[in-house]
Amino acid sequence: MNCQELQNKISQLKDLKRQFEQIYNTLPPGSNREQAKRDVLDKISPYRDEIEAILSELEEAFKYEFVVRNAINPYAEAMRDGGITDTEFTAERKDVHVNLQEILAGDREAYVAAGLILWAQAIPVDIHDFNLSREQIEIIKSRVAQGEIPIFMPGRWQQMNGLVAAMRNLKPKYIEEKQEKEVEVSIHNTAYDYLDLMDEIINLEIFGTGSKEDIKKSIKSFIEEGQDPEMLFASLAAIPENSYVVMVKPNQVPEERTTKKALKDQIKEFEQMKAENPDLNLRVQSLAEYSALQNRFTHRVDDFAKSSGVVLEKLCPLDRYSNPDSHYQSICRFIDLPVKSGGWVPCEVFRYNTEGIEIATHSINDKFASFRVAVRV
Repeated sequence: MNCQELQNKISQLKDLKRQFEQIYNTLPPGSNREQAKRDVLDKISPYRDEIEAILSELEEAFKYEFVVRNAINPYAEAMRDGGITDTEFTAERKDVHVNLQEILAGDREAYVAAGLILWAQAIPVDIHDFNLSREQIEIIKSRVAQGEIPIFMPGRWQQMNGLVAAMRNLKPKYIEEKQEKEVEVSIHNTAYDYLDLMDEIINLEIFGTGSKEDIKKSIKSFIEEGQDPEMLFASLAAIPENSYVVMVKPNQVPEERTTKKALKDQIKEFEQMKAENPDLNLRVQSLAEYSALQNRFTHRVDDFAKSSGVVLEKLCPLDRYSNPDSHYQSICRFIDLPVKSGGWVPCEVFRYNTEGIEIATHSINDKFASFRVAVRV
């Protein structure tokens, strides 16, 4: 609904109000008030359905665009790092305006630009086609209040079908000294042990090719003894079958409870997080969700800065390592995947020294490794 249509609806409501007042004001003097009220109600009852229909349309129009008051500002860290000092942009809390249709359109455009045509086609063009319930909208609002951002994702099959392309092409925006720089992406052979088997699992699910037992044997051949091969199956099965909204926190510095812990303690911490939020579909971010986060967050920050008339001196991808500012050193660890033989687990990191994203396996003892969570709506 555009502004003109909204104004027309408001005018209709005002007309109905005037009609009601005219009926009420023509009550004969000295008449029985109770009987008069009934007469008025009888006369305006034909308008009730119309009023309710208008209100329903107005509610639907505002359902997907809203303001979350005093929310944690998801751009504050990036703006400060970028040399912006105006508190309008760097305040820790602010009123955050969310237009889900605009976000949806921007995400689809980004996927098309990255060559992820299946991703874009899997996501509806119109936000109304998501049929988000009132409860889902309230979850989105509550997570925005916590500093998270919504990203529209394709369902499981399309997501996995384009996973390697997404990891290579959904690059973050990187700016140093006001100059945009190209980000290289390297996927190590150790990561393909997981990626190849993920392909086999999806092909088994969609096309019935191969067998689960054969895939489990392949997984067992490279994972640490005692690790459960079902972890890989479970990680993929948890991704929604159809397109969905994922809420993620784009914090530059990992949350304290997610880092500086051994892998087993991180897994316990995540289980505690789920126990604290039983009503949420809380998950460890998938590889695809993480690539989308790196791209969408940094591009949205840059777009917001440009539209606000400010220039960023610097804009860095998340999870930086070999960083001149050790305060920001971190590696994103995917703790819901089985550990590779020798004590290695899939991770992603932006390395300053190579100006690139590295997707590989890192030691479970790396003290800088953190993990990121996602709320799937």
